[in-house]
Amino acid sequence: MLLNNQSLTFLFTDIEGSASLWEQHADVMPAILAEHDALLQATVTDHGGQVVKRTGDGIMAVFDAQASGVSAAAEAQRRLLSNGESLDIKVRMGLHFGTAVPRDGDFYGTEVNRAARLMALASGGQVLLSEECVAVLNPPPASCQFLDLGKYYLKGFMEPRRVYQLIADGLPHQFPPLAGGVETPHNLPEQLASFVGRDKQVNDLLNMFQQIAAPASGAIQERMVTLIGPGGTGKTRLSLELGARLLPDFPDGAWLIELAPLREPSQIPYIIGNVFGLQEMSAMPIEELIVSYLRQRRALIILDNCEHMVEASADMAETLLQGCSHLALLASSREALGVPGERVYRVPSLSLPAEGESDPQRVQSSEAARLLVDRGRSANHSFALTAGNAGAISQICRRLDGIPLALELAAVRLRAMTAEQVADRLDDRFRLLTGGSRTALPRQQTLHALIDWSYELLDEDEKSLLRRLSVFVGGWTLEAAEAVSPDLNVLDLLPQLVDKSLVMLDEDALQPRYRLLETIRQFARDQLTKLGEAPPARDNHLAYYHDLAVTASQSMLSDEQVEWYELTEREYENYRAAMDWSQERQPLLFVELAAAIGFFWSRIGFQECNTWIRAALDASKSITVEDPSRLHRARATALDNLASESLGHIPADAVIALAREALVEAEASQDLLTVGYAHGITAFISLQSGDFATAEEMSAIASEMASRGDYLLPRILLQMIRSGIHIFQGQNLEKARAELDIAVQLIGQRKLPYIAGILYLNLIQLEQIAGNLEKSLEYAKTGHQVVSLIKDRSMTNIMMAEMGHCYRKMGNLQEALNTYSQTIRIFADLGQLPAVAHQLESYAFIAIFQNQTERAAALFGAAETLRAGNRSAMTPVEAAEYSRNLEQLKTMLPESELNDAWARGAAMNMDEAVQFACTAAP
Repeated sequence: MLLNNQSLTFLFTDIEGSASLWEQHADVMPAILAEHDALLQATVTDHGGQVVKRTGDGIMAVFDAQASGVSAAAEAQRRLLSNGESLDIKVRMGLHFGTAVPRDGDFYGTEVNRAARLMALASGGQVLLSEECVAVLNPPPASCQFLDLGKYYLKGFMEPRRVYQLIADGLPHQFPPLAGGVETPHNLPEQLASFVGRDKQVNDLLNMFQQIAAPASGAIQERMVTLIGPGGTGKTRLSLELGARLLPDFPDGAWLIELAPLREPSQIPYIIGNVFGLQEMSAMPIEELIVSYLRQRRALIILDNCEHMVEASADMAETLLQGCSHLALLASSREALGVPGERVYRVPSLSLPAEGESDPQRVQSSEAARLLVDRGRSANHSFALTAGNAGAISQICRRLDGIPLALELAAVRLRAMTAEQVADRLDDRFRLLTGGSRTALPRQQTLHALIDWSYELLDEDEKSLLRRLSVFVGGWTLEAAEAVSPDLNVLDLLPQLVDKSLVMLDEDALQPRYRLLETIRQFARDQLTKLGEAPPARDNHLAYYHDLAVTASQSMLSDEQVEWYELTEREYENYRAAMDWSQERQPLLFVELAAAIGFFWSRIGFQECNTWIRAALDASKSITVEDPSRLHRARATALDNLASESLGHIPADAVIALAREALVEAEASQDLLTVGYAHGITAFISLQSGDFATAEEMSAIASEMASRGDYLLPRILLQMIRSGIHIFQGQNLEKARAELDIAVQLIGQRKLPYIAGILYLNLIQLEQIAGNLEKSLEYAKTGHQVVSLIKDRSMTNIMMAEMGHCYRKMGNLQEALNTYSQTIRIFADLGQLPAVAHQLESYAFIAIFQNQTERAAALFGAAETLRAGNRSAMTPVEAAEYSRNLEQLKTMLPESELNDAWARGAAMNMDEAVQFACTAAP
């Protein structure tokens, strides 16, 4: 009755706490267990089910009538309760509905495992049901209800599932909360296609990492596993599956680091830093910053596609393992990285049918055939494995060596070809490419042969477009593809490549976006280079992204400001590739491109900004151009951007020097807007550095120039700079308010979140100085909402910090401490040392109020060290508050004790100081 492959209800049971029961009642447990087994056997049989096997102190049973499993579970619990005197045990149960593979009187497969994992969530006396089980029992059986408990992770499974509790007459219904209901943080992409096969590999690797996550005794040395194998064997997909299943074992998450888009090994630490929102600071290299961030975290890091930069990947992995004792690493590469303690796991091809096999059931039992059939059905809903095509499917699987990517590409052809036709085509192609001896070539060549075969099926225009698309990094839009291939009918050709699964389509909220699988991109790029087509294609790519960046920079005053920020973020890898190509070939476009995306550098981080802009300035230093003014404009803007981004990262005098250099270039350009902008930036930097006289002088010059034309953005910014001059000094507040009123009028109804954010900062500080703390807090909250639209981490954090200052000055010290504990860490991650110093001083002000005098002195000492290292000064308003508190501290603490505590704080590095500040005083 139950031996076919139909959908069944699976019941798993287990005695709660059986190990301790056996230890405490060894003399009576055999009799109790025998009575328990007999009771469950009888109940299952009474309800038309079958006990498949005993599982330690429980059973596995199956029912072919959906309601029977529920009725049996309820009745079994009632009988166990009624026999309480003789059976003083509590049994937990789990019910799940699905299909499984029958073999030798047992059942195997994912659905069986899911039922067992569901049972493991339950408490003794509790019956849990899966959402699949509930779905087929709507309405529930008589006298039964299903209580929705929410979504929970089942150990070993990727996605959380909804879990229900059986409520039935005569059964208890109050139990402790289930475990596993909180989702673990991660950046793993959602998988839209099913994961087929790999049971042995998944189990092997899960065991390895579960030992790493929870070693039996102490820390273990082997905390890295590298998946090796040829391209196309599914290393990335297996890594993602493992990451998802291991989420319950790593409370600090599983994090995917995609190395495939990188061109330079030196970019590896920066791409890791971007995942965690870390940016290099002058006082700490990015590698140290990453290690500091991850040192105490129990997380899984997935380094994907290491093969094109093995040495750099190995160095980064070794750095992480040595510095982070709780971290586990999973890498994928075509070769081992050679890191001490690395465990190498070779990912085999999928299991194959036997040579010449044509029996449908035996062919279906192989992993390769299951994948091919699954993907073939996705391409063609009418496709199925039959007695007629089983032999051809077997041939395809064997000819493609069970390589998943090869099978998936072949499956696409099943949309328009029979399995026999696909098998025949593969046979012809392989003989052509191998000269009759396929097995003599390495597996990588087999994958290359398959891609080449798929490529040869294209017409000449499709081939040409595919080659040119390889210049994109991280995807592209239809317009970008048309720019790279102006002589082709891209509008028709691109969808054809999507249909043939050579190009992937990602649906986007704004517009569709396309990408190539990395293996196909590599193949197409090789073809592009071989045919000598790379220079014109990359020139077109550069021209398109140069113009796009210029348009983006000019659109910062439009109502689409947020959309342009988002577009630039999506296209940044292409901007990077364009800058890389232009560095030697077209240095003028290089510096213009680096200057044009200046508005975005704050999102990327100082180190990358510094690297690219300095490279652009060096490349364009001595070139000869037809229009020197154009070159000077670009260099001036690039220098202004670099100066702005350098604030807080390099000493103030070095920032001023950059601004002065920008002024020289601007004057040489003889362009009114460029000259005015350079004076405005110099005014802003002078303001931030406390040089109010220069700020006043430069802003006056810039204002006069801005008034000569319709230069709205400079006028708005200059109004805020002029207001800031008064606010920073704490003087002429009415004049400051009047300047801001003009800025508000200029902004009007325009949707300019970044500009509005700067305006809110001025208003926040103005109201704080005026003593209007409630109003200041209101502005801070609104400003935080506004700048969150552009996802600028620095500006968003500044708004939060201002909330903290308002709370502190209003006397809400606990709320201030809660806020500071978040903002100081983010300032540290961003490398904004003056902001970290001011946060430490704010912590000290609270400590003085709470009579924690030695703590306050240590915090002052730590802040002083940071300010000295960065040569950053306080504003007069900050200095006045600092002086008041310091004088008060001197009256509370003897000089020798103050000096000792101060010295202890001064000796701390930034991380130690931040940790000290965030640790509650005893």
